[in-house]
Amino acid sequence: MYFWIHCLIFYLPIASSDNLFDDIYNETFTRYEAEIPPNQIEEIPVVVQVSLRIDSIQAVTNEAEVTFFLREKWYDYRLSILSNQMFENSTWFNNPNSSKPLPLKYRKQVWVIDNYFMKAYQVNSRENEQFMWAEPSGKLLLSRKYNSIIPCNRNYFVFPFETIRCRLEVSSYSHTTNDVIFEWMENGLTLSKGFLDDFTVEMKNDSGRLEVFVYDFGTGNFSVARVNLLFQRKSARIFVNTYLPSILLVLLSWIAFWINRASTPARAFISSTTVLTLLTLATSPIYVDIGMNKTISARDVYIWTCFGFVIAAALEFPISDITLKSRVDKLNTISSSNSIFFGDVDKVCRWVFPIAFLIFNIFYWVAIACITD
Repeated sequence: MYFWIHCLIFYLPIASSDNLFDDIYNETFTRYEAEIPPNQIEEIPVVVQVSLRIDSIQAVTNEAEVTFFLREKWYDYRLSILSNQMFENSTWFNNPNSSKPLPLKYRKQVWVIDNYFMKAYQVNSRENEQFMWAEPSGKLLLSRKYNSIIPCNRNYFVFPFETIRCRLEVSSYSHTTNDVIFEWMENGLTLSKGFLDDFTVEMKNDSGRLEVFVYDFGTGNFSVARVNLLFQRKSARIFVNTYLPSILLVLLSWIAFWINRASTPARAFISSTTVLTLLTLATSPIYVDIGMNKTISARDVYIWTCFGFVIAAALEFPISDITLKSRVDKLNTISSSNSIFFGDVDKVCRWVFPIAFLIFNIFYWVAIACITD
């Protein structure tokens, strides 16, 4: 007995509510035309409020693979039941701000904006990843999940310190500003955390990231909602893998200036080791997969300049040795002044090379700071 009482108390209202819901929309859709926008009679543009939740972003280079949820909210006065007296005793009628999921059989009969994503391609949205809510006032909320590839702008030269700018722009494909106008909801953009390993997302205020503008496609003016995404590369890993080894190899090449000039094998070993190691680092293909094989970058400038310092340190010994031999051939003897002179060459290099390398680093990092700002 208790079981049946429980069913009458809890499940009967739900069933009657669902029947009432069907009655409401069966009545409504008898005179509803889904091909006509809600403003057809009033001739006032439909204001579509949009919000965006980015679920994941992958492969940020000159384009990005984005998975996001697009939520759109608008009023369709034809779906309002507040003026219909036959439903005034319903609970849903007396709560005009309460929303109910709109079943799929009714969803296909409702006017829905035909979204067009500018400059994006491979845009996919499945029917089972869409959902719509309706309120008695006629307000509709449509949520759809999309997968898309969007374009990005980047400055290859300042790699790995660049900021990559990506844009996602949504408009209507067939409705001009006479029919549809977009505007962003409050807190119109939210981002899931932890989906990027190599980048951080610059979280500026919404006024700088969210825009609405009018674009002329030639067939009319269309309202466009744009979100600007700024990604700052995490350069610590690249600094450890590239810049720090380059600096250490340059410092290692200067050890030759402290080795006795008579120890030719030792100096030759240090010079050849540093040159070959830095050459391997400079020609490493580890960044080809992120598009860095297209142009010269700041990383390349630094590594090849370090390579020049290593080459110069390696050439210091043979050049001075050749000069010494030429003097010996002329004088047929090695004078004490010659020995002192070539001993002073190493002493001078011990100061000249570090100072020159320090000046280069000052100019390099100041230039990087100015360009990235």
